[in-house]
Amino acid sequence: MYAYRIRLHGYSPEPMDKAAVASFYSMIWEALPAAGRPNPHLDIHQTITQGDVLACRFTMSGVHQGTFMGASATGRAYVLAGVTMIRYRDGKAIERWSSADMLGLLTQLGARTGHAVAATNLRGRSRSANANIRCTRSFTARARRVCVRR
Repeated sequence: MYAYRIRLHGYSPEPMDKAAVASFYSMIWEALPAAGRPNPHLDIHQTITQGDVLACRFTMSGVHQGTFMGASATGRAYVLAGVTMIRYRDGKAIERWSSADMLGLLTQLGARTGHAVAATNLRGRSRSANANIRCTRSFTARARRVCVRR
């Protein structure tokens, strides 16, 4: 599917080349498979094409069964929503732009990110700072419920 010179944008500060893309997806398949499957479950909710570009909205789901981005296996289920755009040439993907809720994923897995640590330590903050954190938590919970219902 991917051309030798593929560039994947969005999951690292610099575009990934084909070797980095293969390593990234290997990590996902090993750490986040769906129950009873060797890989995560992927639902495509919508696709749009324009010229040589395909765009889609997706959710990936599974169970956290291995180390992922430094987070040890927890056995927790997860749902990751995202969008991706892929540009093709001669039937192969030559460039891909992706965006997914990685912070939401790490939170579902129980990883202690800087944001999560800040959200759990509310003492000493102003009333508006606490309200902003509660608002963020509420939005994330609503978004997760919407994804799980589908």
